[in-house]
Amino acid sequence: VSVRVETSPEYELMEGSGTQGDRGRRSSCLPAQDKVVHTVKIKPLVIGEVNITVSAFVDYQYPEPCGSGDTSIHRREKTWTKYICSKDFVTGEDSLEAWNLETPLIIVEGSDRAWVTAVGDLLALSLENLGHLIRMPYGCGEQNMVNFAPNIYIMRYLEASSQTSEEASTKLLTFMKLGYQRELLYRRNDGSYSAFGNSDDSGSTWLTAFVLKSFAQAQNYIQIDTKGLNKTTSWLLEQQGSNGCFRSVGKVFSKSMKGGVGESDSPVPLTAYVMIALMEAGDLSCNPLFCPAAECIQASTSQDPYTLALKAYAMALAGLTEANTVLQNLLGQAIVAKNSTHWELPKGPRKSQAVEVEIAGYAIMAMLTIDAKKYEEQARRTIKWVTARRNGQGGFFSTQ
Repeated sequence: VSVRVETSPEYELMEGSGTQGDRGRRSSCLPAQDKVVHTVKIKPLVIGEVNITVSAFVDYQYPEPCGSGDTSIHRREKTWTKYICSKDFVTGEDSLEAWNLETPLIIVEGSDRAWVTAVGDLLALSLENLGHLIRMPYGCGEQNMVNFAPNIYIMRYLEASSQTSEEASTKLLTFMKLGYQRELLYRRNDGSYSAFGNSDDSGSTWLTAFVLKSFAQAQNYIQIDTKGLNKTTSWLLEQQGSNGCFRSVGKVFSKSMKGGVGESDSPVPLTAYVMIALMEAGDLSCNPLFCPAAECIQASTSQDPYTLALKAYAMALAGLTEANTVLQNLLGQAIVAKNSTHWELPKGPRKSQAVEVEIAGYAIMAMLTIDAKKYEEQARRTIKWVTARRNGQGGFFSTQ
């Protein structure tokens, strides 16, 4: 576990060598249910009250073995979800759904519980659990974004469905402002973002793109520094090679928050992701007449469904006619059931339900962007599959 005393103009970190950020950082192997005390000497630079911010996080670069290495994670909840629409059945026909509920062999007697919930709105379960989905951002540059971004998505849905309330709106706006201000602590001098800002060796291409896209979406609700966004955009474009592909620089410690992009060694998924972020942020460097990033992703012959889904949506946003060809290729790999459509990854290290949900999400956005009327039925069937992947609180695992 690493503990960091954040830098501040109100005080100076006195001991240790290196940058101010390195001087305030301590790491140790902390056993379960144990505690450790670290001492950091500071020198106040102002008179009066001094605010001191301390953050703790998992140190993935700890140099020595830590823990038993035989850790088991036991699931505490399993959710089965089924979307049933009356239009899918003939008049008077009943729909029967059956699930086999099994409890683990090792369980405290009498602690097992089961609930059945039926609602008449696709996202009603999510709205009923807003208290669990709306969270105050905290932590390093990565952790902060995990909690900041969902506040934007929830606000957009509430407005689009005319279900906003004063209480929810106030809470969402407050958390957006707090998350935005905190994330600025991890903006580097060159405009990029990383887990620990200027204390890191460089900014992260992926995290910077995620921040840019999120801040651009948040502009509709809170005040965002436009000059800062422009500087971030410029930094991202500097990472683009002559072949149009974006270089992966910097680190992202939480690999899971990158979704499918973090599972690929190819530059194509990252390039498509950055391309989407830039266009959603209003950058005009990619258009139907000129788009270097599109040259990179079009050169790829990968038939990986995640790559195809990202390519289709990125090219659709750019207004490129080739997007429809990529989408048709993706649809050719779809698993079509009675009332749903989805994609599956081959069994292996990349096998992940979260990534498969991400594939479906990008596919839906590509369909609606290319030709919503033409692909209405395929989009509806894919949406049905996605809604069945939610957990008991109406949310999903991935930040993407």
